[in-house]
Amino acid sequence: MSEPAAVYNSESFDLSSIATVPDTAAAMEVLHPHTGKVLTRSDGTAIAIQLLSIDSDRVSRYQADERNRVLGSARPQIMTAEREDTDTVDLLVVATESWNFDALDGKPFPYSAVNARKLYGDRRFRSVRQQALNFIYQRGNFIPR
Repeated sequence: MSEPAAVYNSESFDLSSIATVPDTAAAMEVLHPHTGKVLTRSDGTAIAIQLLSIDSDRVSRYQADERNRVLGSARPQIMTAEREDTDTVDLLVVATESWNFDALDGKPFPYSAVNARKLYGDRRFRSVRQQALNFIYQRGNFIPR
């Protein structure tokens, strides 16, 4: 039997204390792929991407629409590595609300859905993509502290 994750000093436990707020974006601090340290601006502010939970209405709607599209297709669709890659990028574009960095390759790179697609689709930034994907599935990131 495993140990309890937390001990509560009361006779009752309100399950809502672990309820997520999936429709409120949470900040994912971007980690350096080699050191694992949080990337920061010169003022010490963490470089972050604001992401919605996998359970958010917007992301859930996107996933349902995609499943319905596949299920409603006249021809069965075969999953390929390329399709899975595209689906992952699409999912993260839908889940991304904003970010606080503004340049890529020395050029302006403000947040937009188009730029999010470029970021997550760029093989140079697979580590950022994987961090974001892991983050949206970690429901604990969306529990108020």
